[in-house]
Amino acid sequence: MDNIFYDLKELFAESGCPICALKRRFEERYLDGLLYENVNDPGVRDRIRSQGGFCREHVRSLFDLRPSVLGISIIYDDVLRAYLHTNNSLNGSCPLCAAWAEKERFIQVVIEKQWHELKSVWGERTFLCHWHFTHIRWDESVKADLRQFSLNTLHRLSQDVSSLIRKFDYRVKKDTITPGESSSWQEILEFFGGRRLRNGSLDRRHF
Repeated sequence: MDNIFYDLKELFAESGCPICALKRRFEERYLDGLLYENVNDPGVRDRIRSQGGFCREHVRSLFDLRPSVLGISIIYDDVLRAYLHTNNSLNGSCPLCAAWAEKERFIQVVIEKQWHELKSVWGERTFLCHWHFTHIRWDESVKADLRQFSLNTLHRLSQDVSSLIRKFDYRVKKDTITPGESSSWQEILEFFGGRRLRNGSLDRRHF
């Protein structure tokens, strides 16, 4: 199963959307492999050039991650030259989006086939984000569980973020903010944004 089941089993016990977490890992590995190992592969370069580079989301990922400034420069030198010599047209599709779409279909199959075991490790702060719940055509029996389990988590997040708001009162000591409260606003953004935003450890500098 390409280790996906074991990755999912780990992520189903953690906070947030497991598919979003896998997507972030996949994107980072894809861009890292492209820019360190395949940047001089003629076939890879031709494909990216013909597709007009990456979509807006993945251009932003390139900028944020910056795995190799040289690799980015080589790839986008090609893309820009092609753009300038083709009447300024961009008609391709993002190669990273296409690669992820294929991977996402496989992840869905694994979740549905292994649902009995995966749901047994569902964590208290695990949810399926709005995007991955509504844009994947889940088997109905799995979908019902995903909805109920996610709603249980969302109610918990609602309680935590409400408590966090109250604790912004200047009369409240900031060290009374729990880890769950401090991460709740980030988790809610991830639910609606359909993207993993946190880097791992909780950042309490905002408080």
